[in-house]
Amino acid sequence: MPKEKPTQLSLEQAKKLQAGVDRLKSRIPVTKKAPSTFGDAFEFYPDSPRKLIKDIEGKQLSILDCKLVPEYGTQYGTSDMLLVLAYDGEDTFTFPVFQQVIKKKILQAQTDNLLPLIGTIIHTDKGAYSGYYDIR
Repeated sequence: MPKEKPTQLSLEQAKKLQAGVDRLKSRIPVTKKAPSTFGDAFEFYPDSPRKLIKDIEGKQLSILDCKLVPEYGTQYGTSDMLLVLAYDGEDTFTFPVFQQVIKKKILQAQTDNLLPLIGTIIHTDKGAYSGYYDIR
């Protein structure tokens, strides 16, 4: 099955996307209240719908926020997982990231206070294990 090429946005579409991001940023609390329960402490935008990386591949997104979940258990063992809050021009949603390249880039952007940033998740056929995911 051929991979979709990343969508190029026009300047007008990019401005609309940024305006939506700005609206979302104004709704994200700058200061968070201290959690009162463990459930509150470990929730990450619980009202946002969830998506998988394969469902958003090739789409331009604005990455708004992220949270590292160390040693997350999967059917393949444990691995650090990054939960990402994103906006695609229409919806805000979260998605899990286990891919090292994407985790590293998004965490670095968060550390450098660069979020939100616009990027497109792509699958590269190069490398071991039939390729890898990247964000550009």
